[in-house]
Amino acid sequence: MRFCPNCGTPHEEGAKFCPRCGNGLAAPNPAPQPAPQPVPQPAPQPAPHYQQQPYQQPYQQPPYQAPQFPQPTPYYTPQPAVQVANPASRAAAKKTAIAALVLTVLGFAFDVGFELVYLLSPRIQYIFNFRTVLAMVIPLLIAVVFPVMTLVLSSHQDSKPSGAPFTCAMILLALQAVAVVVLGIGYVVYSASGFEPLEWYFSAQRLFRYIPGAFTGSSLYSTILRIIGYIGMPVRYWLHNLQDPFFWTNIMGLLNNLLYIIGSVISLSAASKLKKS
Repeated sequence: MRFCPNCGTPHEEGAKFCPRCGNGLAAPNPAPQPAPQPVPQPAPQPAPHYQQQPYQQPYQQPPYQAPQFPQPTPYYTPQPAVQVANPASRAAAKKTAIAALVLTVLGFAFDVGFELVYLLSPRIQYIFNFRTVLAMVIPLLIAVVFPVMTLVLSSHQDSKPSGAPFTCAMILLALQAVAVVVLGIGYVVYSASGFEPLEWYFSAQRLFRYIPGAFTGSSLYSTILRIIGYIGMPVRYWLHNLQDPFFWTNIMGLLNNLLYIIGSVISLSAASKLKKS
């Protein structure tokens, strides 16, 4: 029980005013509470030190590259560009080759006339055999090679002739030149010796008998000697010598050899110009 401090009237616990005098009643002092114990605080930890990383570009996908494959080895060897001949040069070479072919055939006609004079002359004992045919046909075939080769080359656009045929033709032309010189010198020596037997000259004749134009030197020299011998003679001796079969055989043999030589030379000359054009 508690009492009013003003009038001493008792009042119940928890009353705030005195029921008699209305004095405010003070709240009872609470029991002293023990002082709270301080909670131990942990020692402060140092703040972690962070090192700033350098800025890196974001990842970018590289552009697409096609895979590289090794190039296959070609199955062929590249050829140099073909040199095309000038059409005008090819046309000129073709005309030259045709002219040379005509001269060669004409030369063979003189060769046939040469043989006919010997066969038809009653003053000459002449035997026409297989060796005689070979001596006529083989030079003709060799002589025809030159214009035919030039004609074939002029018919193609490739101006560079193949090596083998052109080289063989040059060798044949060189043999012609050697034969002309050797037989020409041989006939000069043979005639200067009074037409005495000259073994090496006859051997050279047998050796070069199948070379077209080989007897140009000897036939030319014999014809010149015969013409010089006619100079100063009366006309009747000229008419008499025109009936001599050896005169005509010299003329026909000379024309036969000269035409073979001319056909070969102009053909190779045209082929050489076609090669360089």
